[in-house]
Amino acid sequence: MRTKLIATMLCATALLSAWGTDLRAQPATGGAADLVLGAIGLLGTPYRYGGDHPSSGLDCSGLVRYVAGSVLGVQLPRQAEAISRFG
Repeated sequence: MRTKLIATMLCATALLSAWGTDLRAQPATGGAADLVLGAIGLLGTPYRYGGDHPSSGLDCSGLVRYVAGSVLGVQLPRQAEAISRFG
């Protein structure tokens, strides 16, 4: 279980880092720090492959998509590869 949590956080960190240059250009109401705090608030959420909501579990791209939507109001694609091309 701990391994899945670590893998999820590493994946989320990699996706957020790749998107980081665009985050600095966001309005003051959102940003990288808010995204990180939003993700940290989801610690303990179960990992579920294909998961896209905390109530049922999240995978790494689901975590990034959920946090970006709830914190910044940005609707990201579902798959990690598409998310990486979004920015």
